[in-house]
Order: sequence, then C-alpha cells, then structure tokens
Amino acid sequence: MTSEYRPGEKKAKAISLTQINTDLHRLFYNNQKTSPCSLWQITKMKLSFVFKQKKAKPKTGKHKKRKGSNMRKNKGFTLVEILIVVVILGILAAIVIPQFSDASTQSKVSSCLSSLQSLRSQVQLYKIQHNDNPPSVGAFVEATFIAQMETYSDASGTTAAAKNAATGIIYGPYVQDIPDNPWNNSDSVAAADATTVGWVYDATTGDVYIGIADLDAVNDAEVIASLTDAGAVAP
Repeated sequence: MTSEYRPGEKKAKAISLTQINTDLHRLFYNNQKTSPCSLWQITKMKLSFVFKQKKAKPKTGKHKKRKGSNMRKNKGFTLVEILIVVVILGILAAIVIPQFSDASTQSKVSSCLSSLQSLRSQVQLYKIQHNDNPPSVGAFVEATFIAQMETYSDASGTTAAAKNAATGIIYGPYVQDIPDNPWNNSDSVAAADATTVGWVYDATTGDVYIGIADLDAVNDAEVIASLTDAGAVAP
C-alpha cells in the first residue's frame, strides 16, 4: 500500500521518492485513484525531496570557523591601546633603569671593599711573617711593595722569583696580582691619593686605602660617603 497524504495535516509524513513515483504512475497510467491528495501535492513533495537531496553536503570533518573568531583575528590595535602600552612601558623604564644603575654602583662598591679587605689581610700576614714590618717598610717604593707581595721573600724582606729554603726565602707570595680599583681600573699603589692611583698605602703602619681621586665629589657623593663610612678612604 502507498502512503496516504492528508491535506489537513500541518506536517506531511516523510515518504520515499519511490512511493511518490508509484503514486504518479498509478495516477497517469493505471487510472487508479490514489489516496486523497491532489497532483499538485504529489509534485510538490517530489520536488521538495529532490531539492533536499541536492542541498545535502557530505560531512568533511572540519569545523566551521566562527564568525566572531575571524573578526577577532582581523581586528588590529587602536591608537588608544598603543598609547596606553607606550605609557606603561615608559613608567616601567623610569622605575627599573635607575634601579639597575644603582645596582651597578653598589656592585662596584662591594667589589672594591672586597678587594681592599683581601689586600689588607695579606699585608697583615706579611707583617706577621716579617717581624711586624710591613712591605716596603720605611720609605715607600712601589716596586718594592709589589715585589714583596707577589714574589717570595725571607724574613728581612729580600725577594726572589723562586722559593729557596737554603737561603731562607720561604715566605709568600701573598697575592698573584695587585687587584684593580674598579673606579679607575688602576692597580697602581702610591703613598698619597691622586688621579690614576688605585690604592693608597702607608708604609709606616701597613694600612691600605682605596684611591678616590678619580671620583667626582658631586656626582659620586654617595659612593664616597659609602667608602668613607666603611673606613676605606685615607684620612
């Protein structure tokens, strides 16, 4: 039996294309009465079935792109957004850069004090091993000071390039090299502070100080104050 079509129904029953063709064949060729449905209704259902088959697309497995997502990707930054970012970067730079500069200065101060402490301790060790006499005792001579700190010596302060127990040259060396002053990169030693002087040395007491003549009294006032408070500056 064929499906019956009821014009009064709001939604027709789903039928196959074969059933529709059978009804058309009976209507035109067999002069048989089909269910109470007009030719127009049968034709309309057939056309609707064909159109639906054409519109149906195979699933490709790909998701449709969201319209909002595409709009978001194509949207650029506005002038206001760019200005806000520039202002934020400027504020961060104003805060961070001075801190880096201050950290660099503090690092130099710490390095300078560490080198000074090491040099002072080695001078004191020299005094202990040389009858309480500091290097270059009496009249200061830079070459004598460096030789007595960097090479071997006997109890009287006589130096030699190699250790010799037979002659009593058994002390030292106390430093491999005189350290550089980080403020002027100088390793020179002098009896008084002056430009290009790395370290100030008192040959009578054996006290060592940092040369600060190359520092600016105004721009480097905080550095000078820190070194003075640490007892690193010659009185």
